[in-house]
Amino acid sequence: ITDNTLILISQLCHNVEKLTLSHCTYISDYGIISVVSHNHKLKELDISSTWGTHECIAAVSEYCTNIEKIWASDSSIAFLPENIANLQHLKYLNLQNNCIASLPRSTANLNEKCILILKGNPLIFPPLHVVDRSHAAAFKRYLEGIDNVLHGGTTNKKNTSKKNNGSIDTSE
Repeated sequence: ITDNTLILISQLCHNVEKLTLSHCTYISDYGIISVVSHNHKLKELDISSTWGTHECIAAVSEYCTNIEKIWASDSSIAFLPENIANLQHLKYLNLQNNCIASLPRSTANLNEKCILILKGNPLIFPPLHVVDRSHAAAFKRYLEGIDNVLHGGTTNKKNTSKKNNGSIDTSE
């Protein structure tokens, strides 16, 4: 299979729900994006061990918002696009053995039950142990913890307490 084959598929097939392209080493972003941009009903995509990059993930996030599973291990993905959060139905995201050093904060807005597989990436933010083989909710809790530390654990709400005479003190 080559990019030209994928372009032909994109022209002829518009209701693809499952697409497995793993180990197709003659395809690139160009062919993969051609297929996903014409198949909005795509539920599962496997682009593991291809030349697919973050551009493929961005296209899937734009055109296939109902996708449930993505396998993109051993590819050429260096980072995730911000629009990854568009994938609210995503249940499984395997990005093992890529070049990802940082996840965008928008990753925390994925379906909280989405399982993230990130082993084999030089992940710095968040630390690999926080997110690998865990749900997106773990990343969200991690970010909330950082925000609490950065903001001193306060939410800047007024202190309200009831006085003996029935009035309420709203002093800070």
